[in-house]
Amino acid sequence: MAAIDARTGEAVRLFHPRLHRWPDHFRLYGAIIEPVTQEGEMTARLLRFNQAERIVERTTVNGGALPAACVVACGTPSAASDQRRRQADWTGAVPG
Repeated sequence: MAAIDARTGEAVRLFHPRLHRWPDHFRLYGAIIEPVTQEGEMTARLLRFNQAERIVERTTVNGGALPAACVVACGTPSAASDQRRRQADWTGAVPG
């Protein structure tokens, strides 16, 4: 399965969970799923991984905490700022 990349006009294969490894195509920054490959980017956009409602849902999993193995520490102001920037990139929101 593939999708057309609007920027290049090229067909790009989508991430297939039975054929690909999730960590090879995506990184989790708090509640933001950041694609790291073209396949990951097309999949994230098509399936709207980082739509505002989905981000809220991911932040409320396990009583407000994501599984420790998935969380990238955002304890420093710069890391938290990076997370807000990524969210704005994927949702169109203005970082606060």
